[in-house]
Amino acid sequence: MLPSDHITRASRASAALLVEGLHRRYGPGRAADPEVRLFSGQPPSADLPALIEAHGLSPADLSDPVIMSCLPKAWLQVWLRRHEALARRTLARVGEMDILSGALHREGLDVRFWKGPILSLLLRGDLTTRPTRDIDLMVRAADLMAVRRLLLTLGYADDGPLRTSAINRYMQTHREWPMHRKTDAGLTHHVELQRAPAMPWSLTRVAETMAFDGSIQTMPGAGCIPAPDPETHVLMMAAHHGFSEGWRRLRLVSDMAAVASLPPDRLDLQRLLALSERVGLKRTLAVGFGLAQRLAGVQVPEPFVGPVRASDRLWQALSNRILEGIVAPASEEKPGAIRWQWRLADDARARRRLLAGHLRKRLAPGYTELRHVDLKAPFTFLYTPLKMLRPLFRISGIADRR
Repeated sequence: MLPSDHITRASRASAALLVEGLHRRYGPGRAADPEVRLFSGQPPSADLPALIEAHGLSPADLSDPVIMSCLPKAWLQVWLRRHEALARRTLARVGEMDILSGALHREGLDVRFWKGPILSLLLRGDLTTRPTRDIDLMVRAADLMAVRRLLLTLGYADDGPLRTSAINRYMQTHREWPMHRKTDAGLTHHVELQRAPAMPWSLTRVAETMAFDGSIQTMPGAGCIPAPDPETHVLMMAAHHGFSEGWRRLRLVSDMAAVASLPPDRLDLQRLLALSERVGLKRTLAVGFGLAQRLAGVQVPEPFVGPVRASDRLWQALSNRILEGIVAPASEEKPGAIRWQWRLADDARARRRLLAGHLRKRLAPGYTELRHVDLKAPFTFLYTPLKMLRPLFRISGIADRR
């Protein structure tokens, strides 16, 4: 199947998401039929393309003809060509994932591939509805250096300047180690070796091995590529989309709408709820389902009705900000992102762990080299984390006051 065929696939929940979200702000009204939720009236503001790009929406999110008709034709053609090129690169990366999987298996290294095309296949039955720019590879902490050494023999190189002896200490407080390889065809494959689905210190210690606890899924249509089981993969997605990025992009909410729409034989919701309680992500998942309900019009799965109701003030306030075009900070280390992690934390223990973790992270080896931090004065290494955490204690209009 050609990438263009992947791109033109319709996603009803995603189309409704855009109409109910961005169009509610930039258009004067909606059609009378609440099921279809089509935009009517004057075209949206000229800055809609910029918002679409800021929210990371793909053609799969905008394939409804009515939505396409609201977009400038010249911009739309360029945008579609760019995403078709991304889809072709995604298919090339799937081939690279198959090669890496075989090499790692021969060395006896147990890994899991996730996000990107694997998540796209799980949620939408298609490899390229979520074009990816890198390969996310989950590894056990004890195997990290062995996997890195194998990738070095395959032609990969480290992205960062950190010396080898400090990598293990760096990864005790950081989530990923990036590597890359340039092919003869001129395509660069980026791989992130990840220890946990979120920052290792931000969730319970159980989360560090979450990817390996369930059964291995070999994704059909993607070669022999090992992936987490569906419930674990959705939970890992919630850790990334929700806890790390705060659910504040429409693309992320669109994924959650797809989760809510999966048939019962594809996802065990009771197991998903139990796993979320175990690793401290129940509230994060509840906020994601709440956003999908309000912005995409999908029904909240029955096991999560209670948690969604208990978190209604947070996800309703967050949805209002999404409708205003506010997206997530560029980095999970910025004060705004830390503030969202604080509010999405399940309990007081999780919040204490979050505070301690951000302090530890800034004192870890490699932080200044890889995060481009300039320690210009004595004691800046203490002042910087305190300044970053200060917004946690501010009162804002979206604070959860329970």
